[in-house]
Amino acid sequence: ELHNKTRPLLNKKPTYREVIKNIEQAKKYMPVQVITVITSYNVDHLEEIYESYQQKEIDEVLFSPVCPTSFNQTFIPSPEILYKNMKSLIENIVTRYKKGDFVKPKIRNIKDYLSLFLFPKNTETCIGCSSGISHPLLAIDLDGKVYPCDSFFGEEGMKLGDIENGFEKIIEEGNKIRYNRSIDQIENCNKCNWKRFCGGGCIAESYYLYKDIHHPTIYCEYNKKMFEFFASMLPSFLESGIENFF
Repeated sequence: ELHNKTRPLLNKKPTYREVIKNIEQAKKYMPVQVITVITSYNVDHLEEIYESYQQKEIDEVLFSPVCPTSFNQTFIPSPEILYKNMKSLIENIVTRYKKGDFVKPKIRNIKDYLSLFLFPKNTETCIGCSSGISHPLLAIDLDGKVYPCDSFFGEEGMKLGDIENGFEKIIEEGNKIRYNRSIDQIENCNKCNWKRFCGGGCIAESYYLYKDIHHPTIYCEYNKKMFEFFASMLPSFLESGIENFF
């Protein structure tokens, strides 16, 4: 019901059963990783969602807060509730590891946050934004168009070019976006203790919601609390065997 509320087909038909059927098919051939978009509708059901993935033997899950836009603001979860429920879920997982319970699926969020502390040059995590200067990546859409991040697919104003025209100009255009966005130009970021970890937050969130890549992300307080939480939990992760979370 929660899935179908935000993921219907264009004809309004539900998609949950179809998604589960495809997951079961994929499991026959490969490990399965899923992304769960956290919205105002499911933010209070993260434990329940995780348990359902356990039953379906999913290998890894990333809980990703919905990328805000001007038309989906009712989907945006309360940052306070989001933090409370993510913190509770992760604490429960760590407790189980301490008891020797091998927990599956792994929660990608744990690996991503720990990577920012242990491997700050890692480019796999979206927490340290890959559209920013820290992790200069490119995203290529199915039609060959190139963007600074897959969150911008189809957004003409953020298109960097096309692979048919070569990558030299694309890289140059991408660098313009990255170097034009300075953490020290973003209000509140310039004096934040965590600015070098998050890179100022997700560019797409600020672009879609405020049309301004220098606007603080709506998840700013959530991000800060999560960094503080993970910093305080580092001894527990070490005690549980930190390698288990990667």
